[in-house]
Amino acid sequence: MNDIILEMRDITKTFPGVKALENVNLKVRRGDIHAICGENGAGKSTLMKILMGVHRPDEGQVLLDGADITDQSVHDKLGRGITMIFQELSLLPNLTVAENILLGREPRKPGWRIDFRGLRREAQRFLDTYDFPIRASDRVEMLGFAQRQMVEIVKALASGARVLIMDEPTAALDEQSTGRVEALVRGCCASGMAVLVATHDSQQAHRLAGRRLTMAGGRVELTDGSEL
Repeated sequence: MNDIILEMRDITKTFPGVKALENVNLKVRRGDIHAICGENGAGKSTLMKILMGVHRPDEGQVLLDGADITDQSVHDKLGRGITMIFQELSLLPNLTVAENILLGREPRKPGWRIDFRGLRREAQRFLDTYDFPIRASDRVEMLGFAQRQMVEIVKALASGARVLIMDEPTAALDEQSTGRVEALVRGCCASGMAVLVATHDSQQAHRLAGRRLTMAGGRVELTDGSEL
């Protein structure tokens, strides 16, 4: 069985006056953490947004399980199990943790009424599985940034995501919160999920990822880690 779940081939992207990416190649294995490293402006976020379908490349291909998904929309890629946690979190603060985690997938009672007790129970099961010390009934607006970040990850897990993309996931976190997020990411991989982490923190990349791709000026400067 081929363990490569995701491949990006010769990805090139130009914005007005700027070549953001030039012939970038990437392969990601199931159950791996793959770091995309580089300073601000290196092209990391653009590459991740192309993978997610936010941008489309001028040239190149994105393959999932060998199938070409280059031109698919964000909605299509979500349906295929690719999800991305952006630096600007997407949770709805006026809803509970449970309502955010299972948004659009709420358990229903006869008559299509939401089963709120079942909703909280199912969301709490996900939270407990990953040892996340928060109640499903808590409102998101009462949580700190680190807690919201982890709720985003649990939401991705609950959706059945196969590929999780994280853009600078710990840039605004303290050391303790960073450790919790990194532990949760490792838990994702233990469940077979592939994780891509875009980060400017080289120490985090070496601490967290088995394979690393370093970018500068939209190009790949270095690829290291275990061979594919």
